[in-house]
Amino acid sequence: MINTTSETMYYQRGFTNMELNMPIKNCDDDKIILNYLDLKVVPSYHCDMKCSYCYNREIQNNYLEDTNYLIENLTSIIEKEDRHIVIELIGGEPLSRRSYEITKSILNHSEQLKHENLKVLLQTGSPNLRKIEELLDRVDGLSYSVDISASPKVKNLNNLNDLSNLCDKHDVPLQIQTVLDLADNIEDIEKFITACGAHGVKWLGICYPQYKKYNMCDLDTQVNVYLKLISNLPRYNKINLGGNPIQCILDFLEGYRYETSCYCGEKCLTVEPDGRVSPCLYLRPDDYKSIDTFVKTKKKREKI
Repeated sequence: MINTTSETMYYQRGFTNMELNMPIKNCDDDKIILNYLDLKVVPSYHCDMKCSYCYNREIQNNYLEDTNYLIENLTSIIEKEDRHIVIELIGGEPLSRRSYEITKSILNHSEQLKHENLKVLLQTGSPNLRKIEELLDRVDGLSYSVDISASPKVKNLNNLNDLSNLCDKHDVPLQIQTVLDLADNIEDIEKFITACGAHGVKWLGICYPQYKKYNMCDLDTQVNVYLKLISNLPRYNKINLGGNPIQCILDFLEGYRYETSCYCGEKCLTVEPDGRVSPCLYLRPDDYKSIDTFVKTKKKREKI
C-alpha cells in the first residue's frame, strides 16, 4: 500500500519499486506524481537468446557500442539531476558475451560518482548464475526474466531456487518478469505463480508481449486472463503481482490517476549503446533528433 510522510509518499505496492523506496509527490488526494528519474541504460542490444516476442531483434546491429560516450552522457545526466535516480541496466542482454564487460564498466563508473540518491537495477534473463553473482554486491535490485512457455527463458525456472538464495545472501531484492504467451492458460499461469512463491519470490510482473498487432480474439484472451488474475489476487498473498496492465487497472480501481499519460522525456530517459539519449526506448534518436524537440512537441500537443 501507500505509506505517507509529511511531504513524501513511497509507492510500495508497485512491483517495479521492489524495496528501492523511490519517492513520489502527492499533490492531491487522487493524483500520483512519480518523483524520480527512471534512467534506462542499454550497454548493447546484443542478446544470445532468440525470444519470439523480442522487439529489439531488428535493431540489434543498428547501434555500434560507444561505451565512453555512453558513460559521458550518463554522467552528465546524473550530475545535473537533483531527483532520486534509478538506473535500469537493460538490453539486449546485459550479461551476454558482447555486453558483459560494458555492463561492468557502467557499474564501475556509477560507483565512482557516489551519488547519494542513486540506485541500480539489473534486468537480465541470463542463465549464467556466476555472472549474476559477480554483480549482486554492486546493484540494489535484480529483475530476472522467466517465461512459462515459448521462449528459451522457460529454462530459467530451474535457476529460481539458487538465484533466490544468492539474492538473500547478498541482500538484494529479486523480481521476476514473465512474458505470457497466448497459449498459456490460467491454470498454468497460477501454477507458475505458486512455484515462484515457493522459491521466495516476492515480486512478479506479468504481461503479454507489447508493441505487436493482435486481433480481437487475442485481446479477449488477454483481458480474460488479466481479470482472472486480478480477481484471484488475495490468493497470491506471498507475492506482489504486477505488470503494466495489471498495475494500471489496480490504480484505476483504487481511484488513482497519473500526472500525464506518458512520462518519457520527463520521468524516463534512455541512454543508447552508442551514447545517444532518447526520451524512451520506443522514441529513439532516429525518430526525434533531441529530447528538447520531443518535450516541446509533447507540451504543444497537450495544450490542444
